[in-house]
Amino acid sequence: MVLPFLLAVTGYKKHFSEVRVADQIVLHCTGGIAEITINRPEKLNAMTPAMIVSLARIAADIDRDEAIKVVLLRGEGDRAFCAGTDLASLSGYSDAWAYRSRLEHAAVVRAIRKPVVAAVKGWVLGGGLEMALSADLRVAGVGATFAAPEVTRGWVGGGGASQLLPRLIGYGQAMRLLLTGERIDANEAK
Repeated sequence: MVLPFLLAVTGYKKHFSEVRVADQIVLHCTGGIAEITINRPEKLNAMTPAMIVSLARIAADIDRDEAIKVVLLRGEGDRAFCAGTDLASLSGYSDAWAYRSRLEHAAVVRAIRKPVVAAVKGWVLGGGLEMALSADLRVAGVGATFAAPEVTRGWVGGGGASQLLPRLIGYGQAMRLLLTGERIDANEAK
């Protein structure tokens, strides 16, 4: 795919500064810090299956690179950190089993063995919330809005919110968010 070619051309392992994967997942590394940017602001940085594969490859390479000490995960633009899965991409799964067997973006973030800091602003929804919850630290801008809206569509989030959120904010508050889809701002999240 594109990533191995880019890695070879840019000399990634030795002295890279930026690797772009279809311009939707951008990696920029400086001084031991790997910055991963979800770069799809026109769609609120919603993740497609191709973007998740790219994120997984980049995360695996970061994990192996001893020069990288910490990872910053952020979304491009002011409107959203990540609105979760691009709902239009769901029609690309042939059946429920294919969807169930998909690569999941929050799991990719959890698998990174280096400290991950999620810098969030704007919408942090669904799978985007699960990615933020999967980071070791979360830093939110004043305008950040958090929600697990899957329940409003009759779904249950599949990226770990039901396990991660109670650990961070307690069972009662987690159930309030998970069972209502209610949105909360950065001040309340704090």
